Amino acid sequence: MSNRIKEVLISLGIVFTMFLVVGLILPSSRHMSAEMETNRKRTIVFDALNGFARWKDWNPIAQRSPTVQTKFSGPSTGKGARLDYMSLNNRDGVGSWTITDSVPLKSVSVDVDNSDKGYNKRMKFTLSSAGRMKRNTKVVQSYDVDYGFNLIGRYAGLYVSATVGEDLKSGMRKFNDMLALIPNFDYTDLETGDPATAPKFSQLGEKNIISVSVEVARAQEPLKNAIKDAQSTLVATMNANGLVADGPLQIVTTNFGQATYAFDVAQPVKKAGASGKIDIRTDNRVKAEYIPAGPAVQVAAVGTYNDLPKFRNALSQWAAAKGATPVGRAFESWFSGVEGSFLPTGNYTVYQRVKALPAGVSLDGAAKTEAAEGAAAPAAAEPAAEPAATP
Repeated sequence: MSNRIKEVLISLGIVFTMFLVVGLILPSSRHMSAEMETNRKRTIVFDALNGFARWKDWNPIAQRSPTVQTKFSGPSTGKGARLDYMSLNNRDGVGSWTITDSVPLKSVSVDVDNSDKGYNKRMKFTLSSAGRMKRNTKVVQSYDVDYGFNLIGRYAGLYVSATVGEDLKSGMRKFNDMLALIPNFDYTDLETGDPATAPKFSQLGEKNIISVSVEVARAQEPLKNAIKDAQSTLVATMNANGLVADGPLQIVTTNFGQATYAFDVAQPVKKAGASGKIDIRTDNRVKAEYIPAGPAVQVAAVGTYNDLPKFRNALSQWAAAKGATPVGRAFESWFSGVEGSFLPTGNYTVYQRVKALPAGVSLDGAAKTEAAEGAAAPAAAEPAAEPAATP
């Protein structure tokens, strides 16, 4: 063997030895984190992280590859929720995120599976109070990965701060930007823990609606009189067209002002033997419209009409935080009639239509049936003294 070959082999041996020595010295795991602070309520922040409905709105993978394909499985939120993705971007490829632990308003833990070097990859989003008077919410996103004795992985760890680390920073910036688009309303009081009264997604059936627009002083007697007058007009329209009530009275708010209240008094209607859009003859005061079936969010409410704005606002923000886009005006079914709705025991269901169900959210048969029944309650739900109930 020539001296030249020996020198090459010795050099390779030295390089290999150095590779082993340095590799063994390098850390067998890596930890990094990024953080952001927002003035949004912690309920909004937590709900935006406790599922994957808004994942595409802030995650760097989706930002690099807008056409990334996603598949959802398990529950829509909380422990067990899973997102599988496939990106055409060579850096991201195929992978998944699975929520492994969820502590309400405190933290969300996620297992990450992708083609990057290492194993036991995990992220954790930790929420805490911050800022002046502790009114802000601080989010810390941490990432941990193990390499064990995989020396290639340990060397790859030298660059993880330039890849995953930068993703953490850009993701937190984008997440903060996304939160800024959600109105800052705390909807904690809506989530009572009782499935019967908690907010939920639903599917509303198609409806033919006749309505009268009203604007009146925000005082009890003027409001009562205005609603009853509008009901009388609606009853006359129903009688003239051979219609019957297809559910309780609805109030659709336009502007709940300090001095005045602008709204529509609406009545779902139907006609024997007819389906779909009904041809309804109206005068200048009455508006008739057909509303096709579509997704919505809903919540039960108890109180007077003065208590309803907080339910309307909270329900819209609950929907937005869950990844749904509210469309149109919120409305309520008044199950207690006019007189009963001015008492503290007034009974309502508040609805807000949404553009589509959030990613990962599906409705079982019970939810669909419940939504349909709630939207088309029998006319007897109105007290007999109310004209809209007995056209």
